[in-house]
Amino acid sequence: MRSLSLSNWITRQPRFQRWLAARGPLTPPFRIAYRQVYILPTRFGVTFAILLVAMLLGSLNYNNNAALLLAFLLATAAQLSTFRTWRNLSGLDIGKLHVQPVFAGETALFRLNIYERQGFERPILELGSDAAAQATEQHRLTLSAGQSGILELAVPTSRRGWLECPRLRLSSIYPLGLFRAWSWLHPQQRCLVYPQLLQQPPPLPTPASGDGKHNLLPEPDADFAGLRDYRPGDHIKDIAWKATARMGKLISREDPPTAYSELLFRLSQTGVRDIEQGLRIVATWVVKAEQNGLRYGLALPGLNIPPDNGAAHRHQCLRGLALWQS
Repeated sequence: MRSLSLSNWITRQPRFQRWLAARGPLTPPFRIAYRQVYILPTRFGVTFAILLVAMLLGSLNYNNNAALLLAFLLATAAQLSTFRTWRNLSGLDIGKLHVQPVFAGETALFRLNIYERQGFERPILELGSDAAAQATEQHRLTLSAGQSGILELAVPTSRRGWLECPRLRLSSIYPLGLFRAWSWLHPQQRCLVYPQLLQQPPPLPTPASGDGKHNLLPEPDADFAGLRDYRPGDHIKDIAWKATARMGKLISREDPPTAYSELLFRLSQTGVRDIEQGLRIVATWVVKAEQNGLRYGLALPGLNIPPDNGAAHRHQCLRGLALWQS
């Protein structure tokens, strides 16, 4: 995409933006029309043109008919490749863009659905971005006639909140690499970025640790007063492993203590003053509590989520932390 650095500068101009919007829709889903495909020579194409002109001049100077014929054949091939490169994009159907929430520091993966319904093969389709401030990873795809596929764009994340999808460029240099045809896409999609997870967070607090002390939860293998035989459907965290090892069969706890089954996370429990670091700790607690099958909630200024568990509740808590403002 470096060969289009000049076009990148041009396309950032407001006048060009208005002209581009007048040529058709940019927000999927839509079909790429012939007016929405742009084409320029690549660096290899410019070099090829210079060599071709030198060959023509040399052939005329020395009156070499064989070299002159070869130069015209190469020029004809280049001209025909222009149309083939343009047709590789024209008529493609662009579907919706999908992205899943990620944690800060991970890579957001934007997936674009593309459909070929014109009966042509579409080799070497590339999806990139013109966002100079973001390092993006480019993905290639080849579509057969009547086939659909997914192009992916990887965008790194660094902080929590919403990550706007940059304007996308669908391009191709097929067949000879002399020209690059491209079309702009502006999905207006954004990715939710959760707070970054910590490798070694503080231990999970108990509900009574609202004063900021880090009281540890009871050990899962601690002795409990009520034990019974294992029943199908019991949660793995309800199994008394020490009693199971002694008795040689699965033993479950009758009534696990409330302190181990329900938590309410606060920033004061993290023991740090930096708000962003505190949010990272709470987000790590949320993930850990969900993995352990606990009931948990949030009690932050302006954000109160009652204790619960499950994938939807986990997303609700992490979303609240990602968008929370002090």
